[in-house]
Amino acid sequence: GAGMGWGMGWGWHGVGPHRTMARTPTAPSVRRPYVYGRLPPEPRGWVAGAKRYPDLPLGPGDLADTPEAMTMIHIHTLLIGQPQTMTDERGTWRSAICRTAVSGPVALGERGLAGDQVADTKNHGTPNQAVCCHPLAHYAHWNEVYGLGPAEALGPGAVGENWTLAGATEVDVCVGDIFAVGSARVQVTAPRYPCSKQERKVRLPGFLQRTMAAMRTGWYVRVLRPGAVQAGDALALEARPNPGVSIQRVNENMFQEFDEHEARALLAVPELAAGWKRIIEMKLAKEL
Repeated sequence: GAGMGWGMGWGWHGVGPHRTMARTPTAPSVRRPYVYGRLPPEPRGWVAGAKRYPDLPLGPGDLADTPEAMTMIHIHTLLIGQPQTMTDERGTWRSAICRTAVSGPVALGERGLAGDQVADTKNHGTPNQAVCCHPLAHYAHWNEVYGLGPAEALGPGAVGENWTLAGATEVDVCVGDIFAVGSARVQVTAPRYPCSKQERKVRLPGFLQRTMAAMRTGWYVRVLRPGAVQAGDALALEARPNPGVSIQRVNENMFQEFDEHEARALLAVPELAAGWKRIIEMKLAKEL
């Protein structure tokens, strides 16, 4: 089972009406006016087997438009953990967020990595949350923001993820992306919804709200084919059914500029996890 979750319970709810998706290439840093009923433009980068954007220069974090670029994304650190009871100045709490890095092959099944469990089974541990992924690049950002020196610097596993990934951030992956990794195949399901246990673990004031504002959330994958994975394994993109639906764009709609029409279009994306759709529906209910 993967790390932290949506911050609220899962629910299996209906999917909204299907919408036409805009697929106009543009840099992820450029915001264009939303076209009601359409999803925003796809991120820069590449789609397996096709040079889609030959005229766009690559920016930091972008993937090159070559097969060799598939090896850029890899598991920097693989971590597993068991629920633990911890005590701090706020009292006693229980979580599996304190994960330990392991080397060597680890079995990956529908519910996650062998030897990994979650404490909060209400919000975590579903097949859509089999593995919690977090970009390695985010830790350098937080260390700079909080002025953390070598002794207290954040690093792989600091927010309880299973895979610390090098070579990609939320800009570079889309909901529904299918990756081959080790002998397994996985599919991106949704962003990770930040929760208070992350801030409690890292002991940095305002970390939860800053994570949402910066949209440095990480994401979840489901397991399409069980297999063995280990640190150092590359994630090779095999399919991208929703090139307009980057994790960054989903986060923007949730944490920055909520748009009802785009939210309903996201509900029509079949690969988006049911738990995230439930959050969208709750937010829509508040907006109406």
